[in-house]
Amino acid sequence: GTTNLKDTTVDGDLKVTGTITTDKMVFGDPATNNYTEIDHGKVTSKNLVVNGAGETISSSSTFNAKENKVGFANSATGEQSSHKQTSDMIVDNVKNNITGDQSFHKQTSDVIMDNVKDLHNSNNRTQTKTETKDIITDKDGNSSTTSQTASENQTYLKDKDGKNTNSTIDTAKGYDKTIKGENGETSTKQDELNITNTAQNGTITNDAMNIVNNASGNMTNTVGGDLTTTVSGNELHEVTGTKTENVTGKVTENYKAGQETNVTGDQDIYVTGKQTNKIDGDQVNIIGGHQT
Repeated sequence: GTTNLKDTTVDGDLKVTGTITTDKMVFGDPATNNYTEIDHGKVTSKNLVVNGAGETISSSSTFNAKENKVGFANSATGEQSSHKQTSDMIVDNVKNNITGDQSFHKQTSDVIMDNVKDLHNSNNRTQTKTETKDIITDKDGNSSTTSQTASENQTYLKDKDGKNTNSTIDTAKGYDKTIKGENGETSTKQDELNITNTAQNGTITNDAMNIVNNASGNMTNTVGGDLTTTVSGNELHEVTGTKTENVTGKVTENYKAGQETNVTGDQDIYVTGKQTNKIDGDQVNIIGGHQT
């Protein structure tokens, strides 16, 4: 039959062969943080244990229509973790309260965020439908930022004072790298037609066994200061067109092993001042035509 019980205590075992229908049930003692409570569809559970080493270890969980939460903690090691889940979000967090180490994860339908850090360093990543971005910072204040999209990749490094930076931009059409410091900046830019290297306050050095420059069009060299060319072997210049040299100062040429000049056509020498020829040895002039 049917029995109605109110404020009933069962000292022994309770055996039910059928179904227990109730709105709320509590297993354990909430006052000691060791219990499980079922309230309609909501389930809350807490566990707290002090082990033989004196460490307090606890866990908790909550499940209801709004959210699900799970947590764990160890007082001796300082470690704790938590998980929270709703219809539109997932959040995970693991940290150590003693060392300051922590990792974090948050996820929604349109963004994923991850973070790993301690008391001085951090690494953050954010992902959306169109971009992935990473920011890394160390204990000295130096930072690195990387951004990636379908059309562009960017990398930016900065020191703690922001006085020295290094940035790189990559696209399908080109490459742009710029390094800035307290003394100036250098850059390299490249697209489908051009490559430009710039170091206005410094030096660009090419060091190789062999260097080959091929210019199908024109080549222009502009030197604002001195130009020094040292050739340990032989030097050959072949010019199929005309060659013009304009020197506003004095030209000095020293030939230590002799000089041989062959002119196939005419040779015109025009001296507006005095001409002096000094020959320590003999001079031989052979003229096949007339001399005027």
